[in-house]
Amino acid sequence: MFIIASQASKAKKAPAAGLSSLSIGERKATLRQTNSIVQDIVSFEPMIQSVTSKAEDLLQAQPASEISIKYETLSKHAKELYAKQKETVEQHQAFIDAGNDFMQWIRVAKEKLSKCSEPTGDKESLSTKLSQLKVNTGCSSLFNCICKVYCQGGKYLGL
Repeated sequence: MFIIASQASKAKKAPAAGLSSLSIGERKATLRQTNSIVQDIVSFEPMIQSVTSKAEDLLQAQPASEISIKYETLSKHAKELYAKQKETVEQHQAFIDAGNDFMQWIRVAKEKLSKCSEPTGDKESLSTKLSQLKVNTGCSSLFNCICKVYCQGGKYLGL
């Protein structure tokens, strides 16, 4: 039981030590470790129930209920920690996916702009390209603004 308590203590200290700077792989590893700790705690439940039952049989209900309360508190905190870490990992993965989608959007926008900026073709195709450039010019300044925000780590958005 002491080993489990010390592992839970380490897991509690990990978020304060800088979980925000971990990569998605490190976060997933931490999540797996926390899940392992939760499973270890849950595996002690039958033993806790047995000790509680035997203590009650020996008319020592007070220490037995104290053990049960401490076990339930430990189990609850471990499950809450796991849930928070799981949510953080999911949010981190969603952020990475959104960043990848954004980068794909940038590539497509650059391709469209480069196709429109080629001054070749007949009068009709040049006219179409010119109108596309006029439409994309508004997007281009938005595009530049988004790029600046993205490249500066979201400072403009307060992220």
